[in-house]
Amino acid sequence: MESQVKKYDGKENLDEEKQEDFFPEDLLRLTSLTDVAKDVRNSLYGAEGKLVNGDKVLLILTDGLGWNLFKETGIEGCQKIRSVFPTITITAITTLITAESPGEHGILGWKIYDKRKGRIVDLLSSLRRDENIDFDMPSSFLRRNESIFVTPFAGSSKLLLSKLTGAEVRNYYTPYDSLSTLMSSLKGKRFSLFYIPYVDTVSHHYGPSSLETAEAVREVSKIVKKAVDIGKSQGFTVVIT
Repeated sequence: MESQVKKYDGKENLDEEKQEDFFPEDLLRLTSLTDVAKDVRNSLYGAEGKLVNGDKVLLILTDGLGWNLFKETGIEGCQKIRSVFPTITITAITTLITAESPGEHGILGWKIYDKRKGRIVDLLSSLRRDENIDFDMPSSFLRRNESIFVTPFAGSSKLLLSKLTGAEVRNYYTPYDSLSTLMSSLKGKRFSLFYIPYVDTVSHHYGPSSLETAEAVREVSKIVKKAVDIGKSQGFTVVIT
């Protein structure tokens, strides 16, 4: 029996017609994370966006909170989008701050293949040692003095955020001080990324369908709702993803 599985050898562009051979049609119709990032960029620079409008944007990144889990939060006024591939945190964050797809910005994980030199670059190790990275890093659309990132103290993504943008990174230590850190960080800024990793962390340990993950979703939804109120009170357009 002849297999119906189609193969892609990387020698031709995957145009829209060919994409339908690999991905469900309803998935392709969804707004992508790259589209959201482009809308944020356009909004910050005065252009009207389809999803985002406003010259100040608070982007709340709830890592690991996919659509099926998100529906349990009770947060309204949101629509389903599709993530980037690979669905790795650092790849998604790079898309959000460059408005480029992974194929354009090239950050497909912490270990990157440098085609010019035929070697693997361990990006995380290099950033931790504060080494010069001999690799063409993507450019962010953010203005360093107008942007700030609010992330957990123990997170590794903050290293890349600082490297790509030069913007300030403020750390919080627990979920309990995250909101006060966010509130004190927004003054004088036009863009802030508030990174909440807890659903992703718990689901990796216990599984996405576990009781522990369900509890993490409930707690994170409380943080998100309060963060939305904080952002709106300071004149920010709030985007949750």
